[in-house]
Amino acid sequence: MYSVCIHWQKPLGANDLIEALPIGAPCHTGDLNHIPVAARLAFEMAVNEDAERRALEGELAQLETASREAEEMTGIADRLTLVGTIEKRLDALRPPSP
Repeated sequence: MYSVCIHWQKPLGANDLIEALPIGAPCHTGDLNHIPVAARLAFEMAVNEDAERRALEGELAQLETASREAEEMTGIADRLTLVGTIEKRLDALRPPSP
């Protein structure tokens, strides 16, 4: 495995993640075609994984908030349509809130 850039003759650094990655193309070109397709795909997945995870966490938080708000509105709407005595009976049957 190469440890020095062919063009700049500078160290390429350690490759601890992918042992069989062939390094040896000039480091200044930005051309990744010398890297096998599977390794390029692995790099792309690793680079995007964190951004995708953060996006999904944000979407999940928004969905949880919307769900809580919808439950609150449903509760209010239910209380508006119930007669007082029925509401008292239902409250007695419901388990205590945490």
